[in-house]
Amino acid sequence: MIAAATAMALRLNGLTRWIMWQTASLFESIGTVQDGMRTLSAPQTIVDKPNASILKVSDGHIVFNHVDFSYEGEDDATGLNKHKSDKPLDNMNEDAAIPAADSAAGTSYAKLLDNFYLDIKPGEKIGLVGRSGAGKSTFIRLLYREVKLDKGQGVVAGYNLEKIKKRDVPMLRRSIGVVFQDYKLLQNKTVYENIAYAMEVIGKRPREIKKRVMEVLDLVGLKHKVRSFPNELSGGEQQRVAIARSIANAPKVLIADEPTGNLDPENSWEIMNLLEKINIQGTTILMATHNSQIVNTLRHRVIAIENGRIVRDQIEGEYGYDD
Repeated sequence: MIAAATAMALRLNGLTRWIMWQTASLFESIGTVQDGMRTLSAPQTIVDKPNASILKVSDGHIVFNHVDFSYEGEDDATGLNKHKSDKPLDNMNEDAAIPAADSAAGTSYAKLLDNFYLDIKPGEKIGLVGRSGAGKSTFIRLLYREVKLDKGQGVVAGYNLEKIKKRDVPMLRRSIGVVFQDYKLLQNKTVYENIAYAMEVIGKRPREIKKRVMEVLDLVGLKHKVRSFPNELSGGEQQRVAIARSIANAPKVLIADEPTGNLDPENSWEIMNLLEKINIQGTTILMATHNSQIVNTLRHRVIAIENGRIVRDQIEGEYGYDD
């Protein structure tokens, strides 16, 4: 009898402690909810002044307003090469020329962009399509100021391409990442060193470089290849390293120039999925491509260029050309 009573008392004691603990947890949760409600229902104390201007976010914004560009010599003031018209056009890039005449000198020049207008919002993903020679490569080169526009206004990531000073061009290019069809990796450097080099040249600290390199390698799924050299990687892996390098400095705009041109379909889709992931993080992506399957499947905004002009701009566009 005494043993049974003792066991019952001990059990009741344990049950009482459990009830007290649960009750305390309940009141703690109620307090947390009440604190949250007070925080969310607090009146707004920071307000705009009367007639305050709208805050403009320029990160990743690209605007071209009635831009013309032609190959007609070199700009002596900036030293930027604009390619003299006596050079063979097929050796400059893939873009063909629109024949025109210089009325003052009586000489011909190659007009590659004609009254070009474009507005790409921050965080958009754009497919840039058109036949070879349409003007896509010229447009891309203008974006990172490899060449200088002749006429009109161009703004990329907050930089005015018409008024930018030569000393500020490197700052513009830090805001832009570029991925090429042929990867352009340094063959004598490891995967880590290829990515780190992009940060070393702008003076980042070693600790910051190491942290960021491992972050971007994790993003592209190649942390296990950190000590490999480019010739030890597949084509798809090399392109992923190139993408990791292009985003190492957290660019506002990422330009992908035929990023799947040298890849098989499986690797091509891996690259596209990676670009989608980067775009979700807020980076504006502009991809020039001849891959109709990718464009028609993803159905992002598509801009078609023909003869230096935009002939089609569709929100959920399709490729629109025969392969």
